[in-house]
Amino acid sequence: MPSCAADGVACSRDPRVLAKPSFQFSEIDLRRIDHAVGGFCAAHRPRSAEPYVRLYHRVRGASVVLVEDRRHYLDETRWVTLPIARLCFDADHRQWTLQWRRASGRWASYPGGLPVTNLDHLLQEIARDPERLFWG
Repeated sequence: MPSCAADGVACSRDPRVLAKPSFQFSEIDLRRIDHAVGGFCAAHRPRSAEPYVRLYHRVRGASVVLVEDRRHYLDETRWVTLPIARLCFDADHRQWTLQWRRASGRWASYPGGLPVTNLDHLLQEIARDPERLFWG
């Protein structure tokens, strides 16, 4: 299964493998994603820290990135952006996979994360976070 590139183009380490053209979700799919992931963000945004923390998502190509912004601890006029998780869509199989961000800044496949057809299953796994990879 191809990895989920930041620009939505499937990647391979083998230069002989041609990358797929850039993928775009349909308007209906984008509404479903906004409903599911936007609802997740609204439900998991810490209310007590609302002026200091923002949780939202970005769609880029075939990926949806869950992002947390926090006010900088020394300068409250600045925000620090922390990508939390990446949900990657495989259009050929219509399946989602989950990735977490390593300290190096590289994305890695979620341990034991099998592809799923329902995005909500991956959002539930992010909320559970049994491996402590997303929320620390």
